[in-house]
Amino acid sequence: MPEDVDLVVAGRVLELGGAPARVGINPITLDAGGESLYFGPMSGTSLYRVDTSDLRDATLSAAELGSRVSHYGDNPLSDGSTVDGAGNVYITAVGDFAIGVTEPRGTYRTLFQHPGLAWPDGFSVGADGWIYVTVNALHESPALGGGPDTDGAAFRILRFQPLAEAFPGR
Repeated sequence: MPEDVDLVVAGRVLELGGAPARVGINPITLDAGGESLYFGPMSGTSLYRVDTSDLRDATLSAAELGSRVSHYGDNPLSDGSTVDGAGNVYITAVGDFAIGVTEPRGTYRTLFQHPGLAWPDGFSVGADGWIYVTVNALHESPALGGGPDTDGAAFRILRFQPLAEAFPGR
């Protein structure tokens, strides 16, 4: 569920349908072995983890499954994530024009911040081991109250080296 946190990008509260946007799960990613699912609300500040074996266990009640979800760490307003082999969860920080990481001990820190990271969106690990990120300036779209559709958004694909080995397809 989204938290009661405004999506603020470029100094503006984003809206959906004339009200402040509240978006649930996004980011969401699996570790390379498919053993852990990491997720959080886009409109929120927490990153969670749950074992995928618990998600597949049909004998667990909703309450039992909920009790197996753990708070993994801090998370900025985000639209994408991926994880490396050491448990570093890379996060797109849409409100900060940045890429960050929530480390296994739960602390979040910014890795890269630049005006050109206008709404970093999704990640993919390439065959070369680099992490690729799409940048789409979504906050400028009419759907999020960004004004008329000018069809002039700057779409980019950028890359960076992860802190630890990352696996293609993540």
